[in-house]
Amino acid sequence: MLVAVCVMAAGCVSQGRYAQEQDIQIVKISSDGTVSWNTTIDHGNDEEMRDIVEMDDGSFIIAGGSSPIKDCTGYSTPEPPGYIPIPRDAQLIGLSDSGEIRWLRNYSINGNWGMISVFKNSDQTLDALSAMGELWHLQSDGSVIRHRPVNITQISSAVRTRDGGYFIVSDDNIASLTGSNITKLDPEGNVQWQLWFNESQFTGITQAVELPEKHGYLFGATYDNATSGKFQIFIIRLSPGGVLLNNSSVDQVPSLFYGYSLHSRPEEYIFVYAHNSPSDSSKTLVKISESGSIISSDTLDNSAGYFIPTNDEGFLSIDNAVQKIDKNGNIQWKNTGWISGRVEKAIQTTDGGFVIMTATKKMSKC
Repeated sequence: MLVAVCVMAAGCVSQGRYAQEQDIQIVKISSDGTVSWNTTIDHGNDEEMRDIVEMDDGSFIIAGGSSPIKDCTGYSTPEPPGYIPIPRDAQLIGLSDSGEIRWLRNYSINGNWGMISVFKNSDQTLDALSAMGELWHLQSDGSVIRHRPVNITQISSAVRTRDGGYFIVSDDNIASLTGSNITKLDPEGNVQWQLWFNESQFTGITQAVELPEKHGYLFGATYDNATSGKFQIFIIRLSPGGVLLNNSSVDQVPSLFYGYSLHSRPEEYIFVYAHNSPSDSSKTLVKISESGSIISSDTLDNSAGYFIPTNDEGFLSIDNAVQKIDKNGNIQWKNTGWISGRVEKAIQTTDGGFVIMTATKKMSKC
């Protein structure tokens, strides 16, 4: 025991050159909560994956980026000061329906941050958007058909619209003001309209949902009010042409935990946020009409962490465990056996199960 203490005190076991990198873990969970397969993406680089889509044959496409570790220093602390990644290449990875890596393709892009979103077309071709504003049209194996810049930078979210175009939220600066830019693109990446909100209006904007029958779009927004010390939460409705139609105040809270998000499922729209302490396992669910007005606001138990609605009116919650809950917050099943790292994305699959993508940092010896 004394020898062990001496070794640790001398730092012998931690000497050497180390660098921090990030791996991606993708786990398929069946509809009853059991793990079907588990795949790790680890190429010795700093991996960053942001989106995943299921293809018609049950396979999956993952979008993100990868950057080799540029500097490797003689530190072994959790955050080595010498860790400097080089600009991140955009990357798509194809997985089989059993999680095996079928193919991996890198794409040279302007700027950094890799791919932000990938979309499946009806003919099983792909469209992808890089975070720094390039639109890629691709074959199902990731090979390039064509690509073009769309003159948008720092994209934070993108959704495909029913006309084949895109509704994009990006962080932008105009005339030295910081704010968020909303851009509607046609299927080829041409700008149809843009709407800009400066930071005196909103300091955060969620991914949008498209309303049916050409009724426009909904998204959530927050404003960090320094005067009151509270976060103000809003629901915003835009017309199909980008005109502001409705701005509904949802709540004022002293803090926001685990982010906030807007979801759609048949005949209802749900805005989700957590404002209690991180140890509290509940979230606030606000149901919203197509007009953007508030229908109801309720507290849902057992909903800590990453959170998505499911197709049976229930929810999937991922924190220290993965658990399926019903619409009243009752736990239907719980899996505590594998979860680690930060949840990047979770989707429900066509067989009623789920695919969950997490990122885990580690120290690797040079």
